Amino acid sequence: MQYDPELAHTAARDLEALADRLSTALREDGPLLRTEPAGGDEVSTRAADTLRRVGDSYNEASDLVVYELRKLAAVVRSQSAGILEMEHNNSIALGAAREVAG
Repeated sequence: MQYDPELAHTAARDLEALADRLSTALREDGPLLRTEPAGGDEVSTRAADTLRRVGDSYNEASDLVVYELRKLAAVVRSQSAGILEMEHNNSIALGAAREVAG
């Protein structure tokens, strides 16, 4: 198995940056999804309500995406640290085995 810790670190950083950009865009553009009725009639009011519910649903789903991206970045970092620790422990064990055999 070949492992590149720098590549893993870069991937985690890129995932965090993507989450940051998405979060910023949602915060800045989210209010645009709040539709007001075009008029005072029932059709306009119901249409605006429907569009607002869709916008709210979109925002909730987008917040979940941001959360999952951040969680994924944390998992990449954690597993990267685990792999590096495993490699370190394996090299110590191999060194000890060589001393015993030698």
